[in-house]
Amino acid sequence: MVDGLNLKNERSQFDCETGMQANLNKIISLEDEVKQQYVELRASKDKLLKKIEEESLITNKYMKGKGELKTDVKPLENHILELNEEKRNLECKLKKIQSELQYNQVSEDKIQSDIITVPNYLLRRKNRREM
Repeated sequence: MVDGLNLKNERSQFDCETGMQANLNKIISLEDEVKQQYVELRASKDKLLKKIEEESLITNKYMKGKGELKTDVKPLENHILELNEEKRNLECKLKKIQSELQYNQVSEDKIQSDIITVPNYLLRRKNRREM
């Protein structure tokens, strides 16, 4: 009977050790998977950090360019304002000249009318004297 119990105990111990070995192998396998996932995660993180750094450099480059463009645009805006002011001044001068031309045309027309009228007047006057 003791031999039977010893045999049963040895078998139970063997089964227990086999189960523990299987569990240990599963744990080691899971540990390897976790390590692999950690390595992949770390590589993804490094790749993402590198991409963020590249994007940051590009953004800084564009922001610098934007600032330079603003600096370049300001003199152009001022020049446009000056041109608009000059345009207004020239339009005023043009209106004044057109007004003077119109006045001169009216004066010229009056003189022409007077030139035509004076000989007729003189001719009538001469005719009256002769009569």
